[in-house]
Amino acid sequence: MPAGSKLFYTTASKQTAGKAERGRARLLEFWVTRQGADSSAHVILRSSTTEYRVTEDGKRTESKPGIGWAYCDIYPDGRVADNSSLGDIDPKPLFVPLPADTVAAKQGWDRLDTAREESYHHRLDNKTLTDSIWLIREGVETPLDAAYQLSRSALVYLDTRRGLPVLRESKGTQAAGAGAGEATGTSKLDSVVRFDTVKARPLLTDLETYFRADSAYTALVDRADADSLDRLLAQAETVLMDARLRVADTSLQGLIEDALVRHGRIAEYYRHEAESKPALEGKPAPDWQLEDFAGKRQTLKGFCGKVVLLDFWYVDCPWCMRAMPKLNALAERFRGKPVAVLGMNTDDSIAAAREVLERMKITYPSLKAKDVYKQYGVTGFPTLFVIDKKGVVRRVHVGYSKDMEETLAATVEQLLSGK
Repeated sequence: MPAGSKLFYTTASKQTAGKAERGRARLLEFWVTRQGADSSAHVILRSSTTEYRVTEDGKRTESKPGIGWAYCDIYPDGRVADNSSLGDIDPKPLFVPLPADTVAAKQGWDRLDTAREESYHHRLDNKTLTDSIWLIREGVETPLDAAYQLSRSALVYLDTRRGLPVLRESKGTQAAGAGAGEATGTSKLDSVVRFDTVKARPLLTDLETYFRADSAYTALVDRADADSLDRLLAQAETVLMDARLRVADTSLQGLIEDALVRHGRIAEYYRHEAESKPALEGKPAPDWQLEDFAGKRQTLKGFCGKVVLLDFWYVDCPWCMRAMPKLNALAERFRGKPVAVLGMNTDDSIAAAREVLERMKITYPSLKAKDVYKQYGVTGFPTLFVIDKKGVVRRVHVGYSKDMEETLAATVEQLLSGK
């Protein structure tokens, strides 16, 4: 993709569940602004997206077109360098990585998306590698596959002469959970034209300012915690306000205005979370008497002398599903030591919860704990409590994080050592 190229892709996707349907149509533009010494292409992405919904009774609603901007570097082998601007405008599904050599091309090759913790498996259908169009079959594995019985695949048509994907067709099914249904999508290259990089320079300069502000803003919000919440949120708001004054493009000014409005809601949410976070650290954990999914009665007092980790979860919580394999690993790590990992399920449907536990091969016990979360002040899921050998809560971990296994393990190790 030489500098000064502009690529236009049209995409359409829909998800159906019974008679209900939702989807979106998008025009996605790739503006190649420069090429790096490593042959990478620095790309500005502009999207114009319209979303719609159809209810079970056939009522249709449609959004106004929404404009979004992002940037990335794309390499000749199809790799896309990730960054915080991409978000929903992510070209990685379209620009699949290419095989490293002819052996990989014939046998298949993989890509791990560490940000989403997903694995992509690729296979070339062509009989000869000299074909001008490669048909690449893609399969996807995610941490949610077992819980929700997910299946996702795609076909990508790659023009080898231009090094560009010209068509992507995807499909997926979900057999369990609240989102059960089918999904389909297409992305098609419509045209490639030239644009004047000199005339576009003022806008590109404004975009660089916008992206730097967005990156700095995201970093500040991500660092916000109870001890520095107000200070970092105020700094994040200042970053947006400064960017609004420095850009001349009115559409970007509008996007920053929208971001400031969202920031108000984000700040309110963070403060609410900080105020409502379970205030049990350093206090005795509320006792309970519950039945586990094997039919055995359990009490918290029965685990006296052990470090206990309670995980409050429910079936239709994707982040809970992502956390459970890490808790499986924790249970295995501390096998034979005075440590108990316990799932605290809050679902009405015991059958649905049992199916998830079986499909995910959860090895630690889960308890039927429908209303116990209220005693613990849980307002978000998953929420995990680490309780010491004397029954005192020593740590509360709210939400999912990729490093939660190591973070929780460190806390457990400290408590085992008496610290």
